[in-house]
Amino acid sequence: MQDLGAAMIARLHQAVRGLLEHVQGERFEPLDSIVFSWVAVVTGGTRVLFEEDGTAERLPAFRAQLKLISRAYLDSIRTIETKASSTPTGECQSNV
Repeated sequence: MQDLGAAMIARLHQAVRGLLEHVQGERFEPLDSIVFSWVAVVTGGTRVLFEEDGTAERLPAFRAQLKLISRAYLDSIRTIETKASSTPTGECQSNV
C-alpha cells in the first residue's frame, strides 16, 4: 500500500510540474520547491479532510478554498518574479 501512495504522490508531482512548466509567459522558480510545497498543502489538506467526520459535507468548501489558496500562492510568486525582473539589480524586494 505504501508503494501505491508513493506512486500517487510522484504522479501528482509530475503533473503539477508539467502544468507549471507550460504556463505561457510565466516562470515559476525554484520549480522543485514550488511543486513540493503545493503538493504538501494539497495532500495534507486532503488527509485532514478525510480523517475527520463529515467529509462529504466539507468537501465542497474545501475544494473552493483550495482553489483560492492555489491562485493566491501562484499569483504571489508571479508578482515577485515580475518585480524581480523589472528591478535593475535583478534582486527582489520583500513586501514583508
